[in-house]
Parts: sequence; structure tokens; C-alpha cells
Amino acid sequence: HIDMKLANVLARLNAINDKKTVVDEQDKQSKAVELFDMMSRWETMAANLPIIQQRLIALNELHQQAFQFSTALSHYEAEQQALKTSLDSNDQLLKQLKTTFDSNLDSLKSQLNSIDQKLVSSGNLKKK
Repeated sequence: HIDMKLANVLARLNAINDKKTVVDEQDKQSKAVELFDMMSRWETMAANLPIIQQRLIALNELHQQAFQFSTALSHYEAEQQALKTSLDSNDQLLKQLKTTFDSNLDSLKSQLNSIDQKLVSSGNLKKK
């Protein structure tokens, strides 16, 4: 009787083991199919990778040139502002110089007229 039970248990274990082997094979097969499908999709994408890489490299170079241009433009704008400030300052100094020069010229004329009058009044110079 025990032999029969053991044989029965052994038969069940063998059946379970066979089913497990079938399930494992099916699982492996489905994973292989899934992997094959995934690789097929990536294969078409992989063909485009060199083109995408070239575009990204070109885009990176363009970004670097744009950054350099932006930096140069900022530098030139700062230089232009400094030159404008310098020109405005020089213009003010030139106006002050003109005012001072005109004032000094008027003062010189006044002093020369005063000297002429003194000379005329002293009789050393004849009036024109």
C-alpha cells in the first residue's frame, strides 16, 4: 500500500516536473520573442543613430558659436557704452573749455582796451 502511494506521489511529482518544464520553456520562448521584437525595433532606430549624433554635434557647435557671439556682443555693447560716456565727458569738457576761453578772451580784450586807454590818456599813443 505504501509502495502505491509512493508511486502515485512520484507520478504526480513527475507530472508537475513535466508541466514546470513546459511552462519554463514557454516562458523562455516568450521572453526570447519579446527580446527579438525589442531588438527589431532598436535595429531600425540604431540605423538613425549616426545621423542623430551628427545633428547633435552640429547643434552643439551652433550653440557654442551663439554663446561666443553673445559674449562678444555683450563686450562690444559695454565698450560702446564706455565710449559714449567718454565722448559725453569730453563734450562737457570742450564746452567748459570754450566758455573759459571766451571768458578769457573777453577779459584780455577788456585789459587791452584798458591799456590802450591808459596809453592814449598818457599821450604815448595816438587814438586811431
